[in-house]
Amino acid sequence: GGQLREHLAGSVDPARLPQVVIRLRALPRNRGGQENREALPQPVLTAQQGRGAGGSGKYTPAGSGAPTPLGVVGCAIPFLIGTGLIFFILSKILWPGSTDLSGVPSPWDFLFFVLYLFEGASFAAGLVFLFAGHALMRRHGPGRGPGKSPGLTRAAHLAVVYLLIAWWPQDNFYRLAAKHDWPLQAALVYAFNIPLMLAAVLLAFYVTRTPPSPFDFEQAGESDGVSVR
Repeated sequence: GGQLREHLAGSVDPARLPQVVIRLRALPRNRGGQENREALPQPVLTAQQGRGAGGSGKYTPAGSGAPTPLGVVGCAIPFLIGTGLIFFILSKILWPGSTDLSGVPSPWDFLFFVLYLFEGASFAAGLVFLFAGHALMRRHGPGRGPGKSPGLTRAAHLAVVYLLIAWWPQDNFYRLAAKHDWPLQAALVYAFNIPLMLAAVLLAFYVTRTPPSPFDFEQAGESDGVSVR
């Protein structure tokens, strides 16, 4: 197990390194001779892991920890309101008059107010993703090795951050800019709109590329014209 972890270090994210290794003479196969990965023996989990998943036996698999839709909504609404109000107040300080809705009739004034909350919450989410998002994105094959590009992962991470944080300052600047102030309008377009388009293109390329395999022998086999299963 230790030798395998040393071999994969630097090529696989530390969170994905195997903790237990089971040696087999051959992979189990079905009646058709194909590999049956579902029949592979599973490592024995500790009793503490089993209890944490809600089971009683030592073979109970650990829970995935995936949030439920209700939990996501329960966290998103307070986050939206809390951060939105904070950045709504900051907008009044940094861009006086940009969020003034006194001349907007009802119910449109409320709809614009909700928009301002979303812009502030998006900026806050971008700040959170700036510091925590890169480690999460590295789980999608970020290592260093043949066919892998940690620089692309970093660029995609920054693209997501920009897509989240750009709306709050952009809209505040636009609301205060004169309609026929062409130098300022052009500056805003090149500072926000075009970078947003480029960030979206980069992100589209990142999510549609073929994920690299963490196994170097598969890449070697493909380069030599050998099919590895």
